[in-house]
Amino acid sequence: MDVSITQATRDDAPILAALAELYIYDFTEFTGEDPGDDGRFGSDWLARYWTEADRHAFIVRVDGKLAGFALVWRGSEFDDGATPWGMSEFFVMRKYRRSGVGRVLAYAMFDRFRGPWQVHELAANTPAQAFWRRIIGDYTGGAFEERLLDDAKRGGPVQVFDSAKVFDSAKVFHSSA
Repeated sequence: MDVSITQATRDDAPILAALAELYIYDFTEFTGEDPGDDGRFGSDWLARYWTEADRHAFIVRVDGKLAGFALVWRGSEFDDGATPWGMSEFFVMRKYRRSGVGRVLAYAMFDRFRGPWQVHELAANTPAQAFWRRIIGDYTGGAFEERLLDDAKRGGPVQVFDSAKVFDSAKVFHSSA
């Protein structure tokens, strides 16, 4: 399985918008969101990834086929003055889940944006919580803390860690699916 990750450009906006529809659809299990009258959920928020310097979009492919995306931003979930990296959105298509693609994509983001991180999950999204605890635990050798975002709409756990403190020798493991 060949996993490739590329930074998205404005030309990739239609691809990301199409993948975002699948992502948001998956999320309706936790959010209860309905599509608009046009049958789409809409992803107007993606435009920020082409106009804001501290937002970065990536597309992942498996054997040349679209498999998902990661959206990274700089900012804190907490009012603590910190400006860590955060996983704004993370999506791997169902057919590629449990195959190592998510691990490769997450590790690539942590390695690319070295430094403090915060990864947040919705309280109802227990599968994502299990994924991120496992991935971040493996990546950091267990050197992360979990905080709770106490917000009525977006509350849930947040894993806090520093990817710059992960040994470079571990990158060999990070790059394989």
